Amino acid sequence: MIVQDLVWQQLLDLKQTIDCRKPWRDISYTKENGFNFVNPEEPKGKFEILIHKGASTFSGMKTKSLFKNEIYLSYDPSFCNEAIQVIKNYCPILLGNLVVENNTFIIVHMAQTIDGKICTCLGKSKWIGNEENLTHAHRLRAMVDGVLVGGKTVVKDLPRLNVRHVKGANPARLLLTNSFNEWDKLPVVENAKTILIRSKDVTFSSAHSVIDDVLEYDVTDEDKLHYILKELKKRGIHTILVEGGPSTVGSFLSAGLVDWLQLHIAPIVFGSGKSCISMNEIEEVNEGYQIKNMFHTSMGDAFMLTGEPLINEKILSDLENLF
Repeated sequence: MIVQDLVWQQLLDLKQTIDCRKPWRDISYTKENGFNFVNPEEPKGKFEILIHKGASTFSGMKTKSLFKNEIYLSYDPSFCNEAIQVIKNYCPILLGNLVVENNTFIIVHMAQTIDGKICTCLGKSKWIGNEENLTHAHRLRAMVDGVLVGGKTVVKDLPRLNVRHVKGANPARLLLTNSFNEWDKLPVVENAKTILIRSKDVTFSSAHSVIDDVLEYDVTDEDKLHYILKELKKRGIHTILVEGGPSTVGSFLSAGLVDWLQLHIAPIVFGSGKSCISMNEIEEVNEGYQIKNMFHTSMGDAFMLTGEPLINEKILSDLENLF
């Protein structure tokens, strides 16, 4: 997926324009003018691309659902297909939080082999994804308010989680770990807030300058992620990219909190190693997590699958009991 510099800058401008506290209006796109909110008084259908609410159809334009059947994309069939792919992959991230309303918009992005592995049995993973996927991952970081990883990823990678391969602002670095304490090893990231998320039962010294804020939780495992997301939202973090690891991704998926799942499928087979997502064992096929509104995007010699995980009946029942 090729993103021209001009289009990327237009997306960054749109990100700055969107206010997460207000309902969004229809958005038009033209090569000359980029993204613009549509005046309700203007006639629709003259734009090359229109991102809108509701499944309205416009003369001479094709219409597709982008997210939760609430964000729609209408476009001139003769318009550049590459631009359509860019819109499909990035605009729902900018608008998703407005669709999920009071919740946090969660996107998961991981690179895996054809047989679903993210590393070898020795933990080697550089690089399963190709250069295009690396660039895309950094674009995702520039689109969200925070990037979250679990404790094992912190220990293994000592991640920066900042934006380096594209233009854009750094998101907050969110470290969900009760075990890591070697803060002098963690790289300092300029122009980005680092938030440590851990249980109140685990001691932490505030003397470590690499940590800007500590979010402590004292709730049950069932309530933990919901509590954390609520507290992060108070800190202005409305959209989060979860980059790993398998247990952390699995916990968000099991809790029904993943809005968008993106898997980069590399043309390689390991036959062993660590699986992309780690969850409790299931016995029946219908216990698996179904994905809807799936689409694929070419990524050089690989491809990426994007879809919306469905919340199964058990999760819905648990959430009703919780709230």
